[in-house]
Amino acid sequence: MNQQAKVIDYFNERPNAYAATYQAPTSEGHAFRSRKKSLLRLLGAGTGRVLDVGCGPGVMTKEIAARGWEYYGVDLSPQMVAVVRAKFANRAGINFAVGAVEKLDFPDHYFDAIVAMGLVEYLADEDAAIRELRRVLKPRGVLIVSIPNWWSPARMWDRWLLTPLARLYRFLARRGQSTKLKHREYHLGHYRRFLNQRGFAVTAWEAYNFRLIPRPFDAWFPCLSIIIALWLEHYLPSVFRFLGTGLNVKAKRQ
Repeated sequence: MNQQAKVIDYFNERPNAYAATYQAPTSEGHAFRSRKKSLLRLLGAGTGRVLDVGCGPGVMTKEIAARGWEYYGVDLSPQMVAVVRAKFANRAGINFAVGAVEKLDFPDHYFDAIVAMGLVEYLADEDAAIRELRRVLKPRGVLIVSIPNWWSPARMWDRWLLTPLARLYRFLARRGQSTKLKHREYHLGHYRRFLNQRGFAVTAWEAYNFRLIPRPFDAWFPCLSIIIALWLEHYLPSVFRFLGTGLNVKAKRQ
């Protein structure tokens, strides 16, 4: 099964559970809320069209529309789209469709802004996706993308300790390969150059979710994990801001 099919199957099976995570009093729930808050802050208010690509269960739909934008959501998962269509039925200025980011059913230069949250790290052909996003975005239009941060201490813990231990356990228990979706992690400088080479100029970025307590301890002590993350969001010196588990990168189409 290819990566796109795995993504469709994964989210088709859990549209409501994924949406519920945003309200959960867990470390993961805080990460999702922190990412969303940062992305909406970078987007701001406007009167044009916004494409929310990989919109999932529409966790940003209400807030984007409330800022004055005409909202368009696209997702690979038919189940996700069915959920949000029912949720926002008959709401003016809100539109949804099933589709792939590599081949969008919109005219050239159609959108004033595009947001992609929790998407690009799962794509099989990221280059094709960015080219397609540039095609449907107006000149000087805004693209905001969330990416997992390679330099995050929490991700380093996962990458260098938990992942090898999980592989060893599956090997010894003869459990085969993990069913978790694989995703990429990014260096900000590398991703900035990637966008620059494809016709975008990065204008701003924000780190989010400063998770200090590593897995699985963050799940054992969720309240403490969230309190520390919130404290760091307010008081962490700017020189260390790149240490969040994720980054929201804002760029203009050239």
